[in-house]
Amino acid sequence: MIEVVYKDEKQYAKGNEGIFQLPRNVRQIGTTDQNYRVYMEDYVYTYLNKLAQPENLYARGAILFGKMYKTTIGKCMFISGAAACQNFELDLDETIFSEENWGEIYRIRDSFFPELEICGWFLSRMGFSVDLNDKIIRIHMDNFSGENKVLYMIDALENEDAFYQFENYSLKKQRGYYIYYE
Repeated sequence: MIEVVYKDEKQYAKGNEGIFQLPRNVRQIGTTDQNYRVYMEDYVYTYLNKLAQPENLYARGAILFGKMYKTTIGKCMFISGAAACQNFELDLDETIFSEENWGEIYRIRDSFFPELEICGWFLSRMGFSVDLNDKIIRIHMDNFSGENKVLYMIDALENEDAFYQFENYSLKKQRGYYIYYE
């Protein structure tokens, strides 16, 4: 289901975030959970789909940057930045994200996305579907555990994608998300 929605609603964030306004121009992909919503900026969506193109035969990854807001309509994750990582070697049993990798990730965040937090990661694997396996779950738990961390997967060969949210010590597949346009 794809739905284009034009809204002009102000939502109040709890805590010290103050007032923020939901994007006016959004496109809904799938059916979304009313208590937890993921909003991905169109530029990030385009960038990640370019990384997942069929000519990229290797597994590709990126770090997602954004902010989480607790609003009157529930939790809203806004993903407004992404940075590509080197090719993932998912057949290895060693940790993908070394201290050196994390140092580089934080340097990128501080340089390009200083106001954003690391909110998850992206993975593209050609022809392997967007289903989870033990290796992917372990990578997420080792490096991105904690509430409000997401995994976004694309299989360009099968033309499918999926968001997973870390909830209650497991990854829960989301039924949909929003793409927003600034």
